[in-house]
Amino acid sequence: MPDEPHVPPAEQLAWLVRRTGELESANEVLEARLAARDAQLEAAQARLAVLAQQIEELRRQLGRDSSTSSRPPSSDNPYKKKPRDRSLRGRSGRKPGKQPGAQSSTPRQSGAPRADWQAARAALGIPHGRAEVTVASTGELWARRARYERELAWAPPHVVDDLRATATARREHATQASLIRARARAAQPGQRAGQLALAEAHQQLADSLDLREATLSCIDAQRARWHAATGQARASAREATEELRRRLPDADLGPFHVQARDRARSAEHAQRAISAQRPKLTSAALRHAAELAHAARRTLDERSAHAQRDAQREHQREAEECPERWPYRDPGYDFAARQRHAEHTAAQSRQAERDEPEAAL
Repeated sequence: MPDEPHVPPAEQLAWLVRRTGELESANEVLEARLAARDAQLEAAQARLAVLAQQIEELRRQLGRDSSTSSRPPSSDNPYKKKPRDRSLRGRSGRKPGKQPGAQSSTPRQSGAPRADWQAARAALGIPHGRAEVTVASTGELWARRARYERELAWAPPHVVDDLRATATARREHATQASLIRARARAAQPGQRAGQLALAEAHQQLADSLDLREATLSCIDAQRARWHAATGQARASAREATEELRRRLPDADLGPFHVQARDRARSAEHAQRAISAQRPKLTSAALRHAAELAHAARRTLDERSAHAQRDAQREHQREAEECPERWPYRDPGYDFAARQRHAEHTAAQSRQAERDEPEAAL
């Protein structure tokens, strides 16, 4: 009998079918990845071609100068070798500038224009103190405003309204705690525990508000220091703004950005405090304000120390340059005593000079 073909069992056939399906799925995934990789490669090659064209264009632009394009000679690179001068003109041998023997053309200074300027200033009604702002350029006026903008950037926030509301709320809670404790002492034993708990809650709120009030007081103190330290810049910016409004009536010269935002925030907090009679500054805002106040205190301390060092150096420089004259600038310095001491020292020197020949003999 011929041999019968071997038929695998049903479980093996099912495994082979599943395995074939898994391999086909993996093959499809690999083909999809390969297609995506081919697309990325094509995009990268296209990008490289674009970049190569841009590089070639930049190289062409860098190679241009006044001899190969319409660019002026002042735009040529001074470090590159200049082409040969094709001009047929020869050198005269004279130095540039005014030649010896030539008549001078320097204009002479006259006081008449300054007098006319003063008369015009008086006619326009400009105060003498604003003369410096009036003669300043428009760029200098904008620079003064920008300087105060930089000062406003590190200014502590305005927390007076929230500080007032916090202090009022703290006093109210402390008063309520004291009143409720007094009522609890006179109340029945059954009601005393509840009233004492309520008094303790008011006292805890008063303590937390006390800490908040201390933080706000520190912020307000640093705000006052900043306000005093930036007074000159603020006055200069205000004068510059008035002068710019006079020169540029159509220009948009609104309030300073940080100052306007600070005022809006203060007005909002004040309105909330008036409506609810309690502080509305959030914990995150209070934490941010405390950080700004700490940074402002550090900046102000550094400025104060720098000013003291400059004053000491100036004082030492004056003493080294004029040791015999610099103390006279002190209003309390005794000039007569100093003069008598100088005359006595000079008399002693003259006496010593007269005695020296006698000692030699």
